[in-house]
Amino acid sequence: MKQVLSVYKHAFDPDYPAGCMVETSVLCVKEVRPAPPDGPGQIERYDVEYERNGVAHLFRFYAPLKNRRRTDVADNHAAA
Repeated sequence: MKQVLSVYKHAFDPDYPAGCMVETSVLCVKEVRPAPPDGPGQIERYDVEYERNGVAHLFRFYAPLKNRRRTDVADNHAAA
């Protein structure tokens, strides 16, 4: 871990920018019933029942020394 963190201590070189990529999955859900109406002085309410609506895959790219971030979303992750 120390070797990885030491990379970010190097001076910025535009020919060899330091960056990393993270991949994660997110469960997409859809509400089954509409939220009950709010009355004056009540907090917002919602129903906890949901329907599974697939999985989205997030790819996050970071270049911390350039102060840049990018997130790509793929709605499928099927193997070839």
